Amino acid sequence: MMGVNINDKAAPFTAMILAGEKTVETRRKRTLDSVIGKRVGIVRTGKGKATMVGYATVGRSEEHTSELQS
Repeated sequence: MMGVNINDKAAPFTAMILAGEKTVETRRKRTLDSVIGKRVGIVRTGKGKATMVGYATVGRSEEHTSELQS
């Protein structure tokens, strides 16, 4: 099973994902495309040692553009 790193340095994103409060994940690159529809481990990083804290199923992918992109 693949694990997805979620950085909790700025906010408790892993807890929000596991509670169903955070349902959208934004990334600069399409790194999760290979696991769409699959269950993955949620790995908390950014605070201490990387730790798998739960599981989630990756949903569909959407592409968004912004004038702020570099």
